[in-house]
Amino acid sequence: MFPLLLLFALIFAGLAVIVAAASRWGQGYFYERPVDGLAWRATAVAGGVTAFLGLWAFIEAKSPGRFDSLFSFSSKEEKEFDRFWSERKTAVGVTETEFHRHTVPPGRVEYLDDAGRPWKRSDSGIVTAIIVEEDNGEQRRRFAARRQLSARSQRSEQGRRRSLC
Repeated sequence: MFPLLLLFALIFAGLAVIVAAASRWGQGYFYERPVDGLAWRATAVAGGVTAFLGLWAFIEAKSPGRFDSLFSFSSKEEKEFDRFWSERKTAVGVTETEFHRHTVPPGRVEYLDDAGRPWKRSDSGIVTAIIVEEDNGEQRRRFAARRQLSARSQRSEQGRRRSLC
């Protein structure tokens, strides 16, 4: 912990010197004289940047690997599941089939049922939902499939298309 605090102290001191020198040079070049209070302004800027970096390091230490760099931002979170259930609507009724994760030789992931058949969206019935277990099997989540209506049912009485979200 001490080396990290020492690193942030060095970052703070270095930023304060760099900001003060750059401000003094830039304002001396463009104006008659530098602005008053340059020492406390450079210190405040260095403190703000160091506080931001410190907060970022604290968050990364509490949950390592969860957040990427600022330039690799993604608004979604991906999870991998070892198994899931496919809910299908067939002529018999609604059935749930369990599929397990398997890796095939080129490194591709495939989900197989108990009979060894791979999961297909349009195999023996209409998939109405995918069900997964989260939090070590404590909670089941159901993701309903979006159903597309036929072209005839998408037309309104005026002949314009409408979409369902």
